[in-house]
This record gives sequence, structure tokens and C-alpha cells, in this order.
Amino acid sequence: MLFCMGLTLVSCDDDKDIFQISENLAPTTITPSTSTITITEDDLRNPMLSLSYESVGPLVVNGEETNAGVYILQSSLDKNFPNEKTSNTVMPDTKGANTHTLTGMQLNILALNGGIEGGETGTMYFRIVHAISSTNFLNAAYSDPITVTITTYKIKFVWFMLAGAEKTVDNAVDSLYSANEDGVYTGFISANAWLNWTGWDMFENAWGTCKDENWQFCKIISRKTASTESEDTQLHQWMTANEGCCFVTVDTKAGEVEYKYVKDLSFSGDVEGTFLFDDKKCQYTTVITTTADNRNINISGNTLTYNSQTGQESAAEKKDEKGIPGTISLTGANSIITIGEGEINIPKAGSYKLVIDLDNSSKYTYKLEDLSNAVIYPEKVTAVVGETEVELKPEIEFGLTSGVYTGKIVATSKTASFVYSDGKDYEISIVDADGNDLSELKLNASYNIKVDIKDKKAIFEIRPTSLSTYEGEGTYDVLLAVYNDNGDGIFNGLYCRANATDFNFSVKDENGVVYGTNQNWSQYTITHKNPTNHLWVDLDPDNDPNIVLHPMYISFDLNEETWTATEVTNMQITGQFNSWKIEENNEKTVEFVKNNENPYIWTATITTAEEQYNPQIVFNHSWDNKLYSGANGILTPKECKDSYPSKEGATYTVTVNFINNTVKYTEAK
Repeated sequence: MLFCMGLTLVSCDDDKDIFQISENLAPTTITPSTSTITITEDDLRNPMLSLSYESVGPLVVNGEETNAGVYILQSSLDKNFPNEKTSNTVMPDTKGANTHTLTGMQLNILALNGGIEGGETGTMYFRIVHAISSTNFLNAAYSDPITVTITTYKIKFVWFMLAGAEKTVDNAVDSLYSANEDGVYTGFISANAWLNWTGWDMFENAWGTCKDENWQFCKIISRKTASTESEDTQLHQWMTANEGCCFVTVDTKAGEVEYKYVKDLSFSGDVEGTFLFDDKKCQYTTVITTTADNRNINISGNTLTYNSQTGQESAAEKKDEKGIPGTISLTGANSIITIGEGEINIPKAGSYKLVIDLDNSSKYTYKLEDLSNAVIYPEKVTAVVGETEVELKPEIEFGLTSGVYTGKIVATSKTASFVYSDGKDYEISIVDADGNDLSELKLNASYNIKVDIKDKKAIFEIRPTSLSTYEGEGTYDVLLAVYNDNGDGIFNGLYCRANATDFNFSVKDENGVVYGTNQNWSQYTITHKNPTNHLWVDLDPDNDPNIVLHPMYISFDLNEETWTATEVTNMQITGQFNSWKIEENNEKTVEFVKNNENPYIWTATITTAEEQYNPQIVFNHSWDNKLYSGANGILTPKECKDSYPSKEGATYTVTVNFINNTVKYTEAK
């Protein structure tokens, strides 16, 4: 129906109804909550301006309400509200009194878009339009304009977000800061070995390197300047094998990245000591004891620097090979930490916990906490078994060691002892996982160790390094597959079932310990504590005679005492040689082929192109199902670079063995 405001619409037939708009579009009065506003960073999320007005409600036609009629807020720096310089915002429309509130961010955007420079002051005009619709202003009614003086907040383009490789800025895990807004961003991060990342600036540009740039280490470009501009262009960077605290510099103008790994951090001066690094919080913590007032300390550490000139190591065991040795110093005053030489003052004698917080790249801070009544445990505990010494990892509470230390060790002797960094001799008894006294260790067995100084106990729990599965219930004659520990109590691997959709299998580790479901026979549980004698799989409860048999990827989690089985319908190998493609029906995707004579062997053929990084094996065309070639060719879901072909232009047959869960690269002659 067509409405002409202020006119009566009459039909051509006398016997038809006469339609008219009984209420015309009506002007209203707009009342602001204030006439002067200064927007700061703290105000961006807060309400800053409220506008009150009266609404006549929806337009009424022939005595009935319609959907026509809308109130629109217009804002402009020009009191004449020209279309090209006016912003329109649809307002709430409830008959009677209404209020529309704008946050600091909304006001700032309106003012900046209108033409007021960041950090400057200007006058904005506001008025309310009563129109037929948001796109039809025919015969609209306008309120008298009001003026509001606004000082805008200058948005600083100071942040550079680090997300996982090929992830969006919404998946950012860390950030760097540019104090001068010059495209050079810096910050400390908790680095993982071979961490892959994609950077994002505040203009929503993605940064990294790509295949078209020959995957250059510590070189970056934005997606907008990549030779391939498509959104699916892989663009990322990566770190080296080093782990721990790392000072990162990203220079988007020069297209360079630099990593400065902090190998250690200590303090000297009136008192001396070392710091512990908490990688979850990106904090350094230590305990300082002074016997006099106004003692000063200097903080410094040893570093290794990597950039595009140094290159990167080829394997984890060579992680210090190419880094340039150096140092870093920190100084502090009034709770603020800066990079550079200087001192931190300890004003009063006593024991203090000093926490250096490097998590916020825009402001590093420190805090001194009085420990007059705190129990101080040693920073380090070393387990000694024969000639083997292992420094245990301390459990951190509130930045201090809690008295609990954990680690792993292989028994090269039947006895164990401990060395404490504070020089004290704690009376610790050695027990097994059930709390029984452990008179001697099993030679060559692997143990999880947990030292608890408060309880005066050291728990040695024998840990498997591999699990073997066998056919049947409680029988250990026919080996199905071997699964290797990833170092965290999780065992993963492939299993090729050849002739059954439901079957029972038994599990035993290399120490002879038997595993099964719990006593409630919950299918996907696994335990060695009073277990049943087997596990089972039933992937065809409907007994479909036409079911296709596929291998499985099995994961045993001995920490959670659970396991999972995922069908593997296909498997791919990917790397630089095929631009990391794994998609189904992509001509570059390299598929594995099952050996017709031996279903436990799958093979693929690749030809290397340039310097190779560890190819990845995936299954079911999904990056969620990644496998790597670990030590001795053992398949592992943990990223590593222990075993892979490095020769350029060579052709390799890649063989996956489902029984021993290995991958082997054989060069074609």
C-alpha cells in the first residue's frame, strides 16, 4: 500500500473503504544529557550521551496501527545535515518517552567519521527524523537540532596481535606493543618450541611469510602485499626450538622479525640470586632477603638472538647453534619495569617475594611482597639415581615454589637421593604410587617422580613408555600395534583392523602391567588399578553386512584413564612440496595407498622441492588429525623435527607401518 503523508487516499469505487493516515509524521523535541563531552580511553565502553525524545508510536491508517514509521538519529558537523556528511542511526520507538544512549566508542566513531581529528575538539549537530522508513524520508518531520561539543579520543594503532598460524585475530594468544606507533612492535611472550603464528595489526592486515616468498625465516609481509592476494594464501611465521621467555620485535616497515630468548635471569648487587619463570603468566619470581634497609639489586640475563641473518636450527637438539649470545638488563622504579641498566631498591630489611610481570607489552611491572611469615621452600630440587641427575620442575603458587616438585627419570640404580638448592637436608621417604615404602627401584624402568617436602614424601610411580595391544581377552600372543608415550602420559597410534567390526583386545605395557576398563565396564575407560582383562570396540552395532572396514587412530590417556578410537578413512602427507594441501579432490593433495597384500602398510610418494621442514601426515583430510615423524621414525601428534627428508629434488617412498606406528622415508634410486 502506498502512503502519501497528509493526504487522503480514496478508491475509485464508491463502495470501497476510504483509507487515510489518521496521525501524520510528527516532529519531536530532543533533549541531551550534556552539551560538553571529553572522551578518554577509559570512557570508550561507558555511556557518555543520553538523548531523550517523545514518540507518537507507529503510524495509524484507518484507525489501525501499521508497521510504518521510524525515528532516526542524524549526526553531522554541518548544521544543514547534507546527505554525504550525515550519519543515520535507527532509534528505539516505543510510544511515549524514549531514551537513546551512546557509548564513548559510538560517539568517538561518529565524530571521527564526521571529520573531527583524533584528540581534537569540535561541535556536532544532532536531530531526530520521524520518517516512513529508514530509506523513505518523504514528508519526514525533523526536530530542532541540538549541539554537543565533543573532544575525541585519538585511537592509537599500537597493538600487534599474535594468533595461531592461519588463525584470525579473534584467536589471538598474545600481543606486542608499539609505543611510538611507528610499525615496530615489541613484547615478551612465553614461547613454545617451533611456535607458528600469524600476526594482525589494528588495520586488520595479516602478517607472515608464505610459499611465494620462499617461507623466509624472520621475514614478514602483509597479505595485501603478498604476490598471491587470495584470502586462502597461507601466511605465518615461526619461532625456533627454544622455549621459555622471549623478547619479540616485529618491524612491519622493514618486514623483519627478531627473537631474543632469555636463557636465564638473575640479580646481583647488595644481594644475589636467580629468578624462576612462570610460562603460564609470563612472570619472573624470586625471593630476596636483606639484612639492612635501602638495598639495591641489578637484574640481568643471558640471551640468544635470532633474525633473518642468523637463520634457524635444523633440529631441536641444536637449539643453541645459531643464536647470537648476548645479555638483557631490567630496571625498575615506582612499580614500573623498563629494559635497560639500573637498579631496583628494597627499602626495608626483610624477606620479600619479587614478581616481575612481563605479560602486558604496553607496561611491564614489578611487585614486592613481604614474606615475614611465609614458608620458603628451595627453588630447585634435583633427583639423583646412580649417575643420572634430573632437575625436577617446581610447582608454583603465587609466584613461589609450593614445596612440590615433579619430573621423570630412568632408574640406572636401585637407590635414589635428592639435592636441594637451599643446602638443607630434608627428611624425605621414598614410596610407590600406593604409598608403600619403596626399598629399591627397578633397574632401567621409567618413573614419574613427585617430591612433596610438606608431606616429607617422594612418590616414584613406574611409568610405561609404550603400550602394546594384543588380539583377544587377556591373551598376549598376537600383537596388533604398539603405541608410544608422547612424554605426557598419552599414547597415540594407528591400528588397522582387517576382518572385524567388533572385537576385544588386551593391553600391556613394557613393564608387564595389564590395562583394561574399570570395574564398571565403562567402554572407553582404561586403568591398571583393578582392571578388567581387556578393552573392546564395536563400530557396527547394527551388524551391517556391507560395512567397509577402516583403520583406526587410537589415543590412550593414562592421566584421565580414558581412550578414544577414530576411524581413518583416508590419509595424506603434506609439506612444502605440495603447498601444504590436504583437501579432498585437490590435485596437489598426496594420498596414501593401502598395500593390497599387507593392509598394515600404507605408502605414498613425494618429491621434495626446497629446504624441507617436517612433513605432516594427516588423516580424514583434517588439520585436527596431524601426525609427525619423531625420533626413530615414531609417529607422534607432537610437533617435532627429528626425522624427515632434507634433500632437495629427491623422490621418496613414504611408508607408514600400522603395527609399530612408524613412518619411513626411502629415497628412490
